[in-house]
Amino acid sequence: MGNQGALSPKTLTTGRLKVDLKKEIQKLNIDKMPLLKLMDLLGKEKATQMEYKHLYKERRPSWGEISSFGGSWASGANKGGTIVVPSTEAWMYSAGDIIKCPTDSDVNIYVDSVSQSTYTLTCHTYDDSTTIDFSAGTTGANKILLISNSFELGSGKGTIKSQQPSESTNYIQIVQHPYGVVKTMQDVEYDAGMSEFKEQEQEIFIEHLFSMERLMFFGQKLKATTGYMDAVYEQFFTGGANEAITTNVTTETDLTQAEFGTWINQSIYYAKNPVVFASERIFEAMSWWLGQKLQTKQDETTLGIAVSTYRTQYGDTVKVIPHRELFKNYYNGYAFCLDLADVRYKFLQGNDTHLEVGIQQPGVKQEINEFRTWFGFWMGNEKRHGVLKGVQTISA
Repeated sequence: MGNQGALSPKTLTTGRLKVDLKKEIQKLNIDKMPLLKLMDLLGKEKATQMEYKHLYKERRPSWGEISSFGGSWASGANKGGTIVVPSTEAWMYSAGDIIKCPTDSDVNIYVDSVSQSTYTLTCHTYDDSTTIDFSAGTTGANKILLISNSFELGSGKGTIKSQQPSESTNYIQIVQHPYGVVKTMQDVEYDAGMSEFKEQEQEIFIEHLFSMERLMFFGQKLKATTGYMDAVYEQFFTGGANEAITTNVTTETDLTQAEFGTWINQSIYYAKNPVVFASERIFEAMSWWLGQKLQTKQDETTLGIAVSTYRTQYGDTVKVIPHRELFKNYYNGYAFCLDLADVRYKFLQGNDTHLEVGIQQPGVKQEINEFRTWFGFWMGNEKRHGVLKGVQTISA
């Protein structure tokens, strides 16, 4: 039964006061924080203020979208015309590029000029004689493959293509968990030799750490200029993986092995050190699909965490960790694929996990301590990660 406030004799059950326990009280969740453990192993990063930012760029893509076609591609004098691309992709192209629109023709296209203001490519077929019969205004499935470029002798340098970096912001969150007893409880001991005060210390410390594990997955970032408690100071909330990942998000009610493979391949496309944190339902599905191919290891080299290895059809190796304690109930159909090379545990300098002792009011016959951590979750480029959710049933 839960209680609030410092522990006193009347908040303990009669049985617990009278009966000496024959073994230590069993504690839940003590080994159920795999991401937090891995973050500690990878190394933590200091933050100098409550708000921290970083810039990131994506690799120049090879494929682009088409908004519309124009001109007389099939009958024009130099067998060309225009291609209008989305405003967010015009920066990818410059004069001299060789492109192809494979859904319409296998003929290469040479880019003569690019208007960054109207997002228009003026082009002609590579040999200036082969025709391409585009349907004017066609959109949708049509894609552009950016192949390379070509320059004539003595033409000088090409056009520098640069993309403005994207900015990502997150915050340091203050996490606090107090515990305490009245003075008369300090000397109550069990057969295991642990006082009630030390017993609470261990239990609250585990809860403190596990709350940060939950935040790294399900936190939502926010800066409240007026806090929600005393309405005097700012209050900060750190954002987690579930909020940060927006691209490689897949929802499947009935999950097949092929669908799982598609999600994995999308999620690890840019990843360097991918790890899947899987609910019990997802992990059991993988065990069923893969059998002996899903090899599990649990020893000092894995920090005591059960880590399985999954190899995709393309030869990529992905580690899989069941997260049964966190992904349960509604989240039993969830899995997160995180690139451990692109996530970090951030803490405000001088305020990583620590214990504040004797914080009770003067003159009060209690002893109260509190675990405190000023920490935040950092994710680089969300496209290096993935979320699978909503799975209710598993099929072959």
